This record gives sequence, structure tokens and C-alpha cells, in this order.
Amino acid sequence: MPPRLTLYGVVNVLVVCTANICRSPTAARGLRVGLAEAGLAPESVEVESAGVAAADDLPMCEVADTLSAARLGSGGSHRSRPVTAEIAESADLILAADRGHRTAVGRLAPSTRARVFTLRQAARLAEWVTTDSGVLEFAAGRAAGAEPDLPEDDPRIQVPPLPEDREQRLVWLISEMDAARGMAPLDVDTGEPSDWHPEDIVDPHATDWQLHEAAVESCLNSTAAIVQAFRRVNSMP
Repeated sequence: MPPRLTLYGVVNVLVVCTANICRSPTAARGLRVGLAEAGLAPESVEVESAGVAAADDLPMCEVADTLSAARLGSGGSHRSRPVTAEIAESADLILAADRGHRTAVGRLAPSTRARVFTLRQAARLAEWVTTDSGVLEFAAGRAAGAEPDLPEDDPRIQVPPLPEDREQRLVWLISEMDAARGMAPLDVDTGEPSDWHPEDIVDPHATDWQLHEAAVESCLNSTAAIVQAFRRVNSMP
């Protein structure tokens, strides 16, 4: 499937959790800082957040705000809002805190299903597409006119050339992340409690307040991996 055209030449990323006061604003902050350092935001990428059960206009959780600001070296203002079908449909990439949010967004806006991932899932797929799989190198070679000799059953045969335009390169990556579902290996040994699914980020407000540090770390580690994948795609010749 060809990459989706972005709105106004800017890739729009939406981060979603439950109340839009803890995990999603933390991840959104991590993305904004990382993308700005990479020279990709806000000119090429805009980041927003929302919640599947959010009230309007609430501030960010103080604990997550403090922890994320300490790691990133900067804070920022935030006001919560509920996710709507219109908000979801305008996004090129939707990052959900856990699988429940991913399902909720897919039901709210079915047309977005190919663009919705959990944060951890997106980090894993983006890293796989841009490193070990050889997909990025193959796409760059195809864009340069090369056609590597691959077996007929090699799925990389279906990979489209890497676009020249920076924004469309990022949309290309999102499309390839969707294509990689079920192909990129899932690391089940995350070092976290066994009742946590490896593609979910725990909700400290619904489980244990002391898990804020773990949740913030998971959010920011995931966003850092996504930003790094964006860097790799953008830096290809």
C-alpha cells in the first residue's frame, strides 16, 4: 500500500492513554524534545495527545511532570482533552499507552487501524524496520535504482522505494511498521513483572502510585527509540 499523504506537509503524531494526564503527555513531551533535537519538529512533525476517558482541561499529573522534566531537562504546559474520531483520523501515527487504548481508538475511528500502535510496539517495529531487517537499506537502494536479487518469497520485494521528501519518508516508515506487525520479534523478557504485557505501559493511577517512575521510563525509552528510527530514515542518502 502506498504511503498516506500527510496533511499540510507535516506528519501528525497523536499519543493516547486513559485520562491524558500521565502517560500520554509524558510520551508526547519525550517526542517533542527528541524530535526537536533531531531537527524534525515542529517543521516536519507535530505531536499531540488525548485520552479515551479524559476530562477537559486538567493539568498533567505532578509526579509524571516532575519525573519527565528531570529526565528531559525541560517541562511544559499541558491540558487534558478526550480523543475524538476527528482527532484520531487527522493523525498519521497514533501511539497508545496500552493495547486497550489501541483497541479503543480502532473502534472509534476504524480507518486508523493501520496507523495505531502501542508505544512499545511502535518502538520495536520502528527499530526493526530501520536496523536488523534490512528494509530501510533495501528501500534506499530501490530509490537509487538498484534492485537486489531476492528470493520470490522475501517480503522485502513488496517494500516501496524510500521517498525523497522528508515528511513522506516518515509516512513511509509508519507504513512499513504496519507491514512488519507479526514479523519483528517480540521481546517477552522485559525485566518487569510477569503480569505486564511487553507491549503495554503500566498505569500507575490504576495500579500502584509507586509505579510512576517505571511508567515514565517506559514512555521515554519508547519515544527515544521512535525518534532514533525517524533519524535513521531522515539521514539516508
